[in-house]
Order: sequence, then structure tokens, then C-alpha cells
Amino acid sequence: AEAAADGSGDPFPPLPDALAHDPGVPHEPELLPDAARPDGLDAQWWRHFQDYRGRKVRLENAAAKAAAGAARLAADVSRLSARDAALSAQLEASMAAATARRRERLVALHDVDMQLRLKAGQVEVEPPGAVSADLADARLVHRHVAEALNAAVLARGGRKVEAIAAIKDFKRGIYQLEWDHARCDMLVADLREKARELQMLHVTRDLQSVFSHGEEKASANKGAALEALLRQREAVHKKRLAERSLKLRKLAKSIDAKLQQNTDVSAHLVTLERVLAEQERLRQSMQSVEDQAGRRMRSLVTHKKLQDIAGAQQAEMRALGGELDRLRQRTYPTFVEQQLGALAPDAKGKLWK
Repeated sequence: AEAAADGSGDPFPPLPDALAHDPGVPHEPELLPDAARPDGLDAQWWRHFQDYRGRKVRLENAAAKAAAGAARLAADVSRLSARDAALSAQLEASMAAATARRRERLVALHDVDMQLRLKAGQVEVEPPGAVSADLADARLVHRHVAEALNAAVLARGGRKVEAIAAIKDFKRGIYQLEWDHARCDMLVADLREKARELQMLHVTRDLQSVFSHGEEKASANKGAALEALLRQREAVHKKRLAERSLKLRKLAKSIDAKLQQNTDVSAHLVTLERVLAEQERLRQSMQSVEDQAGRRMRSLVTHKKLQDIAGAQQAEMRALGGELDRLRQRTYPTFVEQQLGALAPDAKGKLWK
């Protein structure tokens, strides 16, 4: 209906620009007057700020325009989806009615109990049994009847193919719109990210140099600084390399001196080992003589101690024997005659009395 109203046969006319006639969105940013410039700010920096502000406003306008276009495309997709559903239902109903009408027309046209497919005047049905050349029950029809039936079949197939092609083209248009919608969403997200990066951009000294002198001069200054740094580092490297070489030569000399000193010490160590072995042999021989004398002295001392212990034990035995005799005499008399020499002095006196 819309295509007929426009006077064109295209069911998918081009979409109008969402912001082409929107008076609320300015196409170009308004320049700030010189009175708005802060005191003490250079005119060149003010122009840079004006340019940056203009680019930012244009990007925001482009983002708003893309968002409006995406919203319009979403609305169009919803409307076209509803229209597609309605047209599909209408097409199904029309196809069902056309099929029923065509069947009724064919039945009324032929008015036979069973249709037979004919080609070149021959019956093309499956034979009930063995193939026979008897065509007694066959009918001859005119050629224009078979051609008319073939034309009807071809026309029906052509209409069906056209309907299928129309459905395919319609779905292709829907898929194209969905792809455009997704592309617009990604463009809007990209523009928002770029706007956020511009808002969060930190103005550094290098960026100021690029704004002031241009990118080529800033690159040249940076290259010169890097070359100067490279030359300085090469000089420092050469100086350090010379110092390390001198230190390496000193270490080599010190290593040679230490090796010579180790050789001398090794020779002196061999001599000392020989002297030490001789002294150890003499010490062992002297220690063997001293051990023999010590063992002899210990044996003599041990023999003397054993003699003293034996004498003490004999004296103790004699004392115990005397005590035993005394205790016996006190308990009962005895007539054993004792020698006078074995009695004590007081006992001898008592015996004489």
C-alpha cells in the first residue's frame, strides 16, 4: 500500500535520514566569542581549544544521529516483522484458496474418474503385469490437449517458484535490516568509546608539543633526543668497558701471583709433611719407652698395696681371734694351758698372783 502511494513498485524504499530535518541538533558547533577566553591564555591555545571543542561537538552530533537512526531502524524492523507475519498469514490463506479453486477447476474441466499422464499420445501408467504391446483399451487424444495440460503444470510451477523467490527476497531484506541494525549499534558503541577517550584524555608535554609545533617537528625533536641519549650511553658503555678491561687485567695478574704462591706453598707443604712424619715417628718411639716404665712402676705400686692390704688383714684376723678367745673365757672355764707369751701383760700379772 505504501509503495502504491509513493507511485513506485519498490516495497522497500530507502529510509530517510533520522536527523536530516531535526532543528534541535546543530550541524556545526557555535564558535565561542573572544570574550569567553580566560585571561592570560594565548590566542593560539584558544584556537586549539576551539578546534578540539568543534571536533567533540561534531562527534557528539554524529553519535546522536547514529542513535536516532538505530532507533528508527529498530522501529522499522518491528513494523516489518509484524507486516511479514500478516503477509505470511494472508499468503497462506490465499494459497489455500487458490489450491482449492484450481482443484475444483480441473475436476470440472476434465470430469473423469481418474487422470492419466499422457505424453506423445501414449499412456504413461504402470502396467498391471507383464508389458504387453496390446493397446486395445488405449485412447487417442489430440496433441493440443496434452500441450494444454503441460502448460497448466508449467504455469502452476512458475507461480510457485515466483512465490518462493518473493519470500526469499523478503527474508533477505529482513536479514539486511538486522545486519544494518547491528552495524549501527556497533558504530554507536565505538563513537561513545571515542568520546569517552577524548573526555578522559590527559594533556601531556608531548601532546602539547604536537599541538604547538605539529607532529613532524615533535617527532624530529624526539628523534634528536633519542640520538643524543644513544651517544651518551655509547660513551658511558665505552668507559665502563675500559674500566672492566683494566680490572680484568689486574685480576689476571693477581691470579698468576696466587698460582705462583700456591706452587711455593705446595712445595713447602711437602717439606713440612716430611718433617712432621719424622717427628711423629720419634714421638711414638719415646711414648713406647715411657709406657713400659709406667707399666713397671704401676705393677710395683700395685704389689706394695697388695702386701699392705694382706698385712692389715692378718693383723685384723689376729685381733679377731684374740677377741674370740676372750669371749670364750668369760662364758665358761677352760683348762687349756696357754703360752705366756701369747697373753697380755695384765693377764700375766693376774696368773702369777
